[in-house]
Parts: sequence; structure tokens; C-alpha cells
Amino acid sequence: MSPAPPLDELPCGVIHTDADGFISAVNAPLLRWLGYRREDLLGQRRFIDLLTVGGKIFFETHHATLLDLQGEVRELSYELRAADRSRHPVMVNARRRADGGPPGCVYVVVPFSDRKKFETELRRERERAAAADRAKAAFLSTMSHEIRTPLHAILEAGKFLEEDDPRP
Repeated sequence: MSPAPPLDELPCGVIHTDADGFISAVNAPLLRWLGYRREDLLGQRRFIDLLTVGGKIFFETHHATLLDLQGEVRELSYELRAADRSRHPVMVNARRRADGGPPGCVYVVVPFSDRKKFETELRRERERAAAADRAKAAFLSTMSHEIRTPLHAILEAGKFLEEDDPRP
């Protein structure tokens, strides 16, 4: 059995594309996450083909332009479509190949479903804390009113008792 290629040892997904945008190499972690076989992707699909509709629009209008102008783009959020049509939120860094090899791009794909889960959890907890703060403010406002009214009555009764010649 031959050793695994170095790309297969990485904890992120890696895609190499050729000058026409077709996938020329893909590592095992990405294949595992998305449920594709290597034969399904190599020379058959482009990176853009793995994106959801919104991602394709963003890729064509912004990503590809930035890549042409700057040679790289960092930390773009996309959703990739798996073989079973499920969506996987990822962060993508892309760079034009400058290693002297054939022209094309290298995409590094980092899944962040855990990050999305934590963001959702954080948002939920923030909303809970805000609701608790509003409840506390309403309680204090009500209690302040409820305590003030009898307290005024007691103070006024005390003033009557302090008079030199109180009424019977």
C-alpha cells in the first residue's frame, strides 16, 4: 500500500484547478466531507459547480474578479453542495498558483459548521440575557411604584403624628 499523498494528511480540504477552472486535484478530507469520489470531480467539475446558487453568483461577480486582480482572496464564506445535495458551510481561501506549475488556482476549504453552531448558540444566549434584563427592569419599575405608594402614606401619617397638636 502506497503512503497517502501529503494533501490527504491536512485537516482542511484542498482543491487544485487548472487554467480552465476544472478540478485537477482534491484531497481526501474534502471528498469525505462532501461524499464525492475523486472520479466525480477530477476534470468533470469546476470549483464553482460545488457552490450553492448564491455562492455561484458571488463567485462570478466578486470572487473571480478579486482573484484576478489580487492573486488571492481570504476568508470568504460559502456553502458547498455535497453529493447528497446537503449544504456545508465553509470558509475558503484561494490563490492563483504561483509555484511554477501549470496555471490554475488552489482553494483551501475549512468547514465551520461548528462555528455556525456556536454563533447560533451565542445569539440565542444574548437574546435570553436581553430578555432577562428587560424582565428585571420591568420588575424593578413595578416594585418601585408599589413600594413608593404605601411608603408615602406611612411618611404622611408620621408627619401628622409629629404635629404639636395632632387631631384626634
